[in-house]
Amino acid sequence: MVMNWEVWTYNLPLDHPRMFGRERVVRRKGVLARLRDASGPWWLELGPVSVFDGPDVADLARWCALWAENWAGRRPVSSIRESLRESGCPEPVLETLAGTWFLGMQARHMLCRGIRRRVWLTSLVELADTDLQHLRGQVELLAHVGFRFVKVKVRDSDPDEVAKALRMIRSVLGSRCEIRVDINASWSINALAKLTREALFPWPDMAPVAYIEDPFPEEGADVNWPWPVPLAMDTAALLRRIPSRAAEGKGIFQWGVWKPFVSWTVRKQVAEWGGSVVVSSACESDVGTAALAVLSLRRNLAAGLGLGSYRWLAENVLADRLPVADRPWVELHELLAMSQQVVPDRLTLCYRD
Repeated sequence: MVMNWEVWTYNLPLDHPRMFGRERVVRRKGVLARLRDASGPWWLELGPVSVFDGPDVADLARWCALWAENWAGRRPVSSIRESLRESGCPEPVLETLAGTWFLGMQARHMLCRGIRRRVWLTSLVELADTDLQHLRGQVELLAHVGFRFVKVKVRDSDPDEVAKALRMIRSVLGSRCEIRVDINASWSINALAKLTREALFPWPDMAPVAYIEDPFPEEGADVNWPWPVPLAMDTAALLRRIPSRAAEGKGIFQWGVWKPFVSWTVRKQVAEWGGSVVVSSACESDVGTAALAVLSLRRNLAAGLGLGSYRWLAENVLADRLPVADRPWVELHELLAMSQQVVPDRLTLCYRD
């Protein structure tokens, strides 16, 4: 079967400047490939995206083109990997390219087979973007439509106000909804401990706290944690600790937040110290965001996909936005079908066979 391929890049503005790890980002850049054979065309997103010291997007596009060319030529995967190594592709980037390529191909397989699956989503609440009165209305709506998972980002917010907000959020959502609190390593350890005591302990009839994500500043990464609230490391923190210190996390951290388009191997590192893994997006394009939903089919990953950063895109590569912002779940087949309605005029063609 003859396969044609193209490699495109996107460069999409965000709704406002955002912090990814320690990097301030105003646009999202990434790489898409379009394959075409007798069964029709297919778009897939490759990674890692250009954050967390990732590769230049031009280099990423070049390596993606090399992968696509070799894949179309039916070369063994081992030979494709060796070709990329010879072209200067770093091993972590190569592993992520391979992982996201096969994720995209799996998404194609799922759509062709007509697989229908309810994918539960995690709503994203950002405290810095709203006041307490408006926040209550927002949370009441989340409870009304039936969200089971809510992530609360507290970066750049006053600790006392955050404590009030989290008590209210947990009370309104009730015990059937689980919350995940993201600190983004932005507070002192004392402030975090105070917040935990005042707002995050297990209480009857309130939403349970699954974990506190990225809780410590780097200088406090080795502190003891005496409180009955689990901790999570996000991908940025894991990349800073791997490989020399990741194993130390076993006794402190129970969760890892995996962003596959940033680092495919982070999931393996979390598994090595026995942590649970939740999948999260890193503001990929519509194509990559939809592909992440395929990971919900894997039973060893936690429920509640974190696709909330998708709403940060001020523009998209599709004609219509994906319905992942205001629903507690989305139908996998619908999501994958929508992800193929790409508008090429919004992209830049870099390579083709």
